[in-house]
Amino acid sequence: MKRNWKIIVSVLLAFHVSAVFIAPWSAPPPSSVLSMVVASYYRPYMQALSIDNGYRFFAPNPGPGNTIRYELTMPDGTVDSGRFPDRERHRPRLLYHRYFMLSERIHGEVGPVVAPPQEGFKDPQQQQQFDAQRKRAEMLVAPVARQLLRESGAKRVKMFLVTRDVPSMADVRNGMSLTDERLIVETPIGEFDESTP
Repeated sequence: MKRNWKIIVSVLLAFHVSAVFIAPWSAPPPSSVLSMVVASYYRPYMQALSIDNGYRFFAPNPGPGNTIRYELTMPDGTVDSGRFPDRERHRPRLLYHRYFMLSERIHGEVGPVVAPPQEGFKDPQQQQQFDAQRKRAEMLVAPVARQLLRESGAKRVKMFLVTRDVPSMADVRNGMSLTDERLIVETPIGEFDESTP
């Protein structure tokens, strides 16, 4: 009986380890046909455990980095500012990573809805999709703003999405620094106070 349990545990462990390997191996793009076929058998398990990410933000073409900058208006009228993630404040590294993932999630939800087309949407379905995404963005950002107000004792907070792009190879060859200010775009997200729902 004890031997049967060892076999069962070994098979389950081998299945899990192979799923952890298959997730990044099969993530698009590019992925081989073989990796996609193998992954199709593991997909429900990988999705259930949320291990179906590909880690392709490291290479070959990492995208821009996103942080959230905020300005807190204190009860005495002074303005204090901060950002997240912040390497100095958010330690250990796991805490920094959580704030990093929050800023990336906010970018994913807020980025597409901060600047709707000036002429509006011609297709009513596009407008509905835009409104739904804006609602999701508000549901994500409002609790973050309330938490900043609670932690700081401020009466108002302005939030900004700060995107730092990656320079092209040609720009780097021409001497552009990775910290060049031209790579930074700041977009207002909104202003929130104690009455924010």
